[in-house]
Amino acid sequence: MNHYNHFTLKEREIIKHYLDIGKNQSEIAVLLRRNKSSISRELKRNSFNGEYFPCDAHSLYHHRKHSCKPKKKLDNPVLLTCVKNLFLNHQWSPKQISARLKMEGFSYTISYNTIYRGIYNGLFDESGQIEELYVNLGTEEKVAIQKIMKREEVKLSLVI
Repeated sequence: MNHYNHFTLKEREIIKHYLDIGKNQSEIAVLLRRNKSSISRELKRNSFNGEYFPCDAHSLYHHRKHSCKPKKKLDNPVLLTCVKNLFLNHQWSPKQISARLKMEGFSYTISYNTIYRGIYNGLFDESGQIEELYVNLGTEEKVAIQKIMKREEVKLSLVI
């Protein structure tokens, strides 16, 4: 199976040029050494009222490329608020939060590892409350946080 290469801005400008001088999609495909269906798809996705604009097509490509990435669970404000409330106000452990959301059939679920990453990244730290809550965590949770901290220290030492 051949690897698919995305169109570059230069190729898009060449497509526009060939369209302006009256070449059809098959001829453009041969000249660019691309499949005819690739040219057709490009024109179908990025033409406006029958007109093709290479710069607009290229920006649309970049927008689509960045918006197709999976969203982070804790970027969801409803889930973040729920987890934050259970963690800070009720002092539940990440494992308890994760299990409770799954058990109650909450529309959003989250793993306890994701909650730990959120803790480490400071998503839940409001005026140093995390240090106080660390005391209330069980041994398993403390070990997990220490492992994360140690891993990050190693990364920092490698960077320095």
